[in-house]
Amino acid sequence: MRTLNFIVLLAIALPWSVIADDGSVSGHAVAVDGQTLKFSGRTVRLADVVAPPLEMQCDTKRGKTYPCGRLAGKALADLVRGQTVTCRIKEAGDPPAATCMMGPVSVNEQLLLTGRAIAQPSASASYKRAERGAQVLNQGLWKGRFPPPETWRR
Repeated sequence: MRTLNFIVLLAIALPWSVIADDGSVSGHAVAVDGQTLKFSGRTVRLADVVAPPLEMQCDTKRGKTYPCGRLAGKALADLVRGQTVTCRIKEAGDPPAATCMMGPVSVNEQLLLTGRAIAQPSASASYKRAERGAQVLNQGLWKGRFPPPETWRR
């Protein structure tokens, strides 16, 4: 009986995923950084959003430095923790870019709404509206100053 209990506990605690024939992936994921999710067996990058790298520092409006990259990673980790996430691959790459959902909630869009990521220029109108909402409300990155996104991952 103890063995069975251990196996059940282990199955609940470990990340799991299913990779479909179309390349989409579904299951429990962990955040690698503010725009990357790792499933057991597959890593995906959130499509059409750019989050600061983990090591990036930003400034508040008063000039105080804070770890905006780590906060973006934590925001994504907190968002997906314990949730079933389904990612549909949008474009190939290493890792591939994906649109990820938790039920009806867009993971990509949530990061924009909280100001922890920036919409890419090619992003949809809904992503740009989400980003604009965070900007107007001074959420996340928009609370202060940050380098232009095109300089983040060189």
